[in-house]
Amino acid sequence: MAARTERKVRTCCCCIPVRAGVGILAWLYFLGGTASVVLAVMILKQDTSDMEIGVKALVIALGSLSAFLVITSMFGIIATIGQSPRFARIWSIMFQIWYYLQLALDIAVIALFFSKKLDSLIVECTSLAAKRRPKGSEIENCNRGRNRLSLFYTLSGVVRNAIGYYFTRRVSSFTRHCAERSANRGLAAPAQMTAISGRVNVLNVQGGHQASADSLQGAKAV
Repeated sequence: MAARTERKVRTCCCCIPVRAGVGILAWLYFLGGTASVVLAVMILKQDTSDMEIGVKALVIALGSLSAFLVITSMFGIIATIGQSPRFARIWSIMFQIWYYLQLALDIAVIALFFSKKLDSLIVECTSLAAKRRPKGSEIENCNRGRNRLSLFYTLSGVVRNAIGYYFTRRVSSFTRHCAERSANRGLAAPAQMTAISGRVNVLNVQGGHQASADSLQGAKAV
């Protein structure tokens, strides 16, 4: 039973060893976070006077969260290379913080969709802002487009956060793996020293017996 538990802890998705799996994960999140930061900076560098407050706040939040993910992934890369329990623990804590912040951001985005703060991102609603008296069919199309986009974002967010939660568990498993590895190395050193000390004592005893035997033989010869 213990062997099965050990196997679950030491593997990642698709039976990949936990170190290799979380190492790939750290690099993917690092590259993805870097790309998101660059994208957010490029958007904010443009003229944002016509941008809605909700959209601008969303871009800033996404850029900040992506920058935090880049820093978190750097700790993960260092942890997977050196298998340091300290860096692995820091990575696990920071990754969990990022996950819950990402979850909160997804909930905020869904709330902004339903409060009509992100209508500028919906194709069917962009033409309504310039019209004082939009037609009923145009309003219907806008509502339909908003509901469709919010539903898609909600479903994709559920899948994305479920996968993210699984990855947080794998990172925690890697933290335990590093701690067990460090503990086993710490226990192996005293055991080796004890074995070496035992061998030295055996050699000393054998040497003492040999010296006594030589002394007796010398006495008989005399």
